Amino acid sequence: MDDCWIEVTLDRETGRLRRIVDHRDFEITVEEAAGQSLTFRIETEFDRYGNTTVRRPAGDVEQDLRTRLRGLVFDLLTY
Repeated sequence: MDDCWIEVTLDRETGRLRRIVDHRDFEITVEEAAGQSLTFRIETEFDRYGNTTVRRPAGDVEQDLRTRLRGLVFDLLTY
């Protein structure tokens, strides 16, 4: 995993986000795909700021303490 990075571009004048690029390179370890790799890139550009409405997620969102702590530990170990 040598080629994983996140690039964030800010507008110099306003300090607002202009672009985020998330590039990840994975090595697949499943027996059927031995030696294969997977690369994906997500690029998001921001060109408008203001009010918007967003559809709520379907179903319940788990917000218990255990889930939040697991997420925090995962983030600490990852980043």
